[in-house]
Order: sequence, then structure tokens, then C-alpha cells
Amino acid sequence: MISLAVDPPRLHAVASAADRSAALSAGLPAVFAGTTFDPADPVLADVCGSSSRVVLRTGMLPLAMHREIFWWVATCHANGERVINTSEWNQWAAVAAGDASVRWDNIAPAWLREGVKFYACLQMKAGQPTWSTVLQVRVFAARFGEFAVARGIGHPALVDDPSQLRALALEFRAFLAQWRRERPTHGRARGGPLNARSVARTLRFLVTSTG
Repeated sequence: MISLAVDPPRLHAVASAADRSAALSAGLPAVFAGTTFDPADPVLADVCGSSSRVVLRTGMLPLAMHREIFWWVATCHANGERVINTSEWNQWAAVAAGDASVRWDNIAPAWLREGVKFYACLQMKAGQPTWSTVLQVRVFAARFGEFAVARGIGHPALVDDPSQLRALALEFRAFLAQWRRERPTHGRARGGPLNARSVARTLRFLVTSTG
């Protein structure tokens, strides 16, 4: 019987970027080192969320990104975490491979759109984002954009008095609690509400990006 236990590689002891990339997938069981991840597989089912219905395909990605995914899936399996939504990851893979683009033109207001694009650009230049981060930033920005338009926020400072920021954040949290996804999920007539984790991540984006 093959053990699926994973010991994280000691990347700090590896000199070059290429060697660090190779170390990510060194010694991983074959089930984690392919270009397709089927949630029906008994092993991969342990890391795929219950909403995963389609096979995750990563064959279009560069080798370094493959290795990042190998390591991430194996580590989540070792930790007992079910974090992968294969539909969302397929979208991220398409963006990362250049087979899809992130739309910014439908984010309003304009000051938010341009500010978030600049923020994402700075992150990319600094090498901070992972392969899915830019798409997530766009999603978070779109949610806050709807709130900003509804509330009539017309400038990047958000409020005239900094002491009002906490009240604004609480108001945004209440807005997110009633927000509905644009796309229906699992046969529902309309999109479902955000869960607590999605609300928290969107609020964290607001705090991080506004500094």
C-alpha cells in the first residue's frame, strides 16, 4: 500500500528558482502529479469540495504552475482539508494559461476599477500573487463596486472622516450578507448567498487594498 503522507520539501536549502520549483513535486505520489484531477477519484475526493462536479484540467499550464498545484493538492490531502472547487479552479487555470482574460471594464465606479487594476499590477510586479489571486481580486472588487454605486461613494478615500471607516465596513458586511451570486448554482433559480468565509475574505480585501 502506497503511503500518501507528504513531507513539505525544504525549499530554503535549494538554491535556484528552477530547483525550488522541482522540489515542490519531488517524491509526491503519482495521483497528485498528473494534469487531470477527478473529484470522483477516492483519493482526490478528500480534497475536493462537495460542489465539485467536473474534472480539473491543468495541462495548459507551465510546468512551474503544475508543480505548485501538485504540492498544494498533496498538502491539503495530508492536512485533511477539502478546499478545491474544480469548476472555479478550471476558470483560474484558463486565466493563468492566457486562455481567458479578466474583465475589468464592467467594474464600477471608475475610480475603483482603475485603483484595483493598479493594485493588482503592483502585486504581480512584486511577485506576490498566486496563480488564482488576480481573478479573486476582480471578484472582490466587483462586490465592493456594487456597494459603492448603491451608496453613492464617489472617491477612493471612501469617507470624509476616517473615524467613519469602521461604520462603513460594518455596513458593507451587512450588504454582503444579503448579496446574491449572479450565476445560479446547482439548479437553483438564482444565485445563492455568500457563506461566512467569502464574506470575511471580501472584507479582508477591502482592508488590505485600502491600507
